[in-house]
Amino acid sequence: MNAPLEDQIREYYQSQSLSEDSLKRIETALEEVRPETRRRTSRFQRPAMIAAAAVLVLGVFVGGAQIRKEMDTRRVVVEIAQSHRKALKPEFQISAIPELQAVMDRLDFSLLPVADTLSERFEISGARYCSVGGQLAAQLRVRERKNQTPATLYVASLTPKLNRTRPCATCLGDVTVELWDDGARYYGLAWNSK
Repeated sequence: MNAPLEDQIREYYQSQSLSEDSLKRIETALEEVRPETRRRTSRFQRPAMIAAAAVLVLGVFVGGAQIRKEMDTRRVVVEIAQSHRKALKPEFQISAIPELQAVMDRLDFSLLPVADTLSERFEISGARYCSVGGQLAAQLRVRERKNQTPATLYVASLTPKLNRTRPCATCLGDVTVELWDDGARYYGLAWNSK
């Protein structure tokens, strides 16, 4: 019994249609509403999308810079540790920094401003040329005065490339490396770990 009733209802609604005038009024109303809705949506979405993009770009930039800094630091630490392990003999058997400065005339920086500080902390037994981060440097054979630990001190001009590294003290296998700078010169100190 319900099937004939359902069929009649379906036939009735399928036979109904809107007049041309009604269809045009609905289409006109939809066209007026759509652009306003789009504008309202984009007015709020655009600043949010710009902010999200800015945060993403900033995150990539900062994160990328931090990764580069860590990689540059790691390269210098490895280079200094490897150089220290070679234990090359000094080219200059001189223990006074003013005399070292005079014979190491290829250096493009001066050791003299830090002579007192270095002499207070280290007993110097000799020096040679080397490189740190691709930069010509002085490699000083030293002994820490307070604990008599033999070490190798590297001093270079603080270049933009070396300035991208971070100060640290890192143990790399059997060698400990400490990095720092004084604003004009870059230092690396390496000694055998216990």
